[in-house]
Amino acid sequence: MFDQVSEALGEKMKNVSLEYIQNSFHKMRRGLGVDRAVGFTLMGRGWGLTANLVNLWLIALCLSKDEQGFYYTFSSVLGLQMIFDLGFSYVVLQFASHEMASLKLGEKGIVTGDPKAKARLASLLWFSMKWYGVVALLVVLLIVPIGLYFFSVHYNSALNVVWEMPWVAIALATAGLVSISPLTAIVEGTGQVAEMALMRTTQSFLSSLALWCALLFGLKLYAAPIYSGVTFLCALTWLNFRYGAFFKNLLLSRHIDHVIGWWQEIWPFQWKIGVSFLSGYFVGQLFNPILFAFQGPAVAGQMGMSLSIAGGITALGLAWVYTKAAPFGQMIAKRDFEQLDKTFFRCLWQSLMIMTLAAGSAFGILLYLKYIHHPVGQRVLDPLPLGLILLTTLVNHVVFSESIYLRAHKREPFMWMSVASGLLTAISAYFFGKYYGALGMSAAGFAISLMVGMGFGTYLFMKARREWHVKVSL
Repeated sequence: MFDQVSEALGEKMKNVSLEYIQNSFHKMRRGLGVDRAVGFTLMGRGWGLTANLVNLWLIALCLSKDEQGFYYTFSSVLGLQMIFDLGFSYVVLQFASHEMASLKLGEKGIVTGDPKAKARLASLLWFSMKWYGVVALLVVLLIVPIGLYFFSVHYNSALNVVWEMPWVAIALATAGLVSISPLTAIVEGTGQVAEMALMRTTQSFLSSLALWCALLFGLKLYAAPIYSGVTFLCALTWLNFRYGAFFKNLLLSRHIDHVIGWWQEIWPFQWKIGVSFLSGYFVGQLFNPILFAFQGPAVAGQMGMSLSIAGGITALGLAWVYTKAAPFGQMIAKRDFEQLDKTFFRCLWQSLMIMTLAAGSAFGILLYLKYIHHPVGQRVLDPLPLGLILLTTLVNHVVFSESIYLRAHKREPFMWMSVASGLLTAISAYFFGKYYGALGMSAAGFAISLMVGMGFGTYLFMKARREWHVKVSL
């Protein structure tokens, strides 16, 4: 009898303990703002951070310092596609999210609801596919020769680096990725944020494995196009099998009387987004080419690896805010500004807290690796410029988050601020990079981000938020 009571009591206590643990976990998850979309995105970003650590180690192990410089500068030169892109994929996402306020996506991938909104969404898909087809062609015809010229001018034959064919191959893979970018933007705009986050997690896993195999098998710089190629094939396969019916149905739903006018509706928003995105190139991608030209590929490689670490932290933080871009658009379309603000500010503080912890941990680990003379520790910048880059990442996250919030209104008040920030960063990067190296460049970049980006940007954010919501609600 006593044994039976003890066993029953033990089972009950076990169930209570499990329930307590589950409740505590759900409370913590809600407190951190981890919903389904954020959860899948964090799974991908978490894998991305883990993969990035392996990447750093393998790049330091399998590539020379000069090859590392080429590896990271490839990506910076490919960023010139922004000149042709003009941030259109982000515009597509926002317009799609506003149309979806009157539509629903069924289980079989068929969009139902207001026929006019569906026809407008279909016209957006048609136009964006043609736009990015042209952009992909321009990548091949213009950016490939630009890269060949840049690297050949600043290449020293004594370095003994094979870079020509890897450069052409990665540019072609990038053109493929560009061509399907409107498809992912449309899908995300319909609210399929969690599903696309799961796709990107799978994509990151497979492409990282391909990169590691390429590095370990001694393929050197060919590892970069292999990574991009697998990324492209994974996305194409996923979109075809998961959303093939969705795209087919939507493409057949065009109506000549219900189209989104590019010149009247899209262009007034897009050109401002495009200028802001292009200015962002000068903020985020210009450092490597300048250091490559004036300080050599080894220093450019250190900057590239440091920026890669900062980029991983940025991607982690943006998981909270970027996954809300489409829901923000729907809230604005419904004029639910109270819920919009509540969701945004909660996401901002949650993500900033996580990023601060991640940046502090990364700095401490890299400092230790430098102290023990580990190869990875020697492939990143010295502690002071590295710390400034990580601080800039935290500052920029606030500005990025504010821009996502404001652009969900299909407006872009940050354009001139982005232009000013981009020009100042480009000028200072050229001058300080040429004469003072990575330290001068990173110090100037932090000062500009703090004063122009966060200072003036937050002022514009508060001003626009106050004026737009009052005006719309009248």
